Amino acid sequence: MDIDIIYSSTSGRAITTAEIIRGGEKDIEIVMNEALKEMDIGSWQGRTLEEIRRSNLQEYHNYWHAPPIYIWNQWWRKLLSGTKRAITLIDNIIHERKYKNVLIISHGGVTLKSIITYYQRKPMKKNMGPTNNKGNKFKPNRSG
Repeated sequence: MDIDIIYSSTSGRAITTAEIIRGGEKDIEIVMNEALKEMDIGSWQGRTLEEIRRSNLQEYHNYWHAPPIYIWNQWWRKLLSGTKRAITLIDNIIHERKYKNVLIISHGGVTLKSIITYYQRKPMKKNMGPTNNKGNKFKPNRSG
């Protein structure tokens, strides 16, 4: 396996994913870090999409059909704080230059999208909403 270290969110799902990916390669360390946790999504936390749709059709509609409106109206402070937390961790890993191949395991909802958007230098508003983030790969610029 061509992975030097795995950084994972502290959530059970993420840790399980890290362990599955690591498999028998026990010499690959898994570092759990709170900075990679999904942000708190307020009244939606722990609820199914159907429960959310039934309780607030307008919010549900905006999330699926106008994500920038939903994200920015509901979560912009948390989004910025969570993004800064994750980016700070990743920037520190990059600047240490200790590892060549680092696997980051986070959450596809908002945290992972924020990380990817930041390093791709895309506007956050244009990259939010329901999409599939599985298997995203990027090489951050190590020069600065």
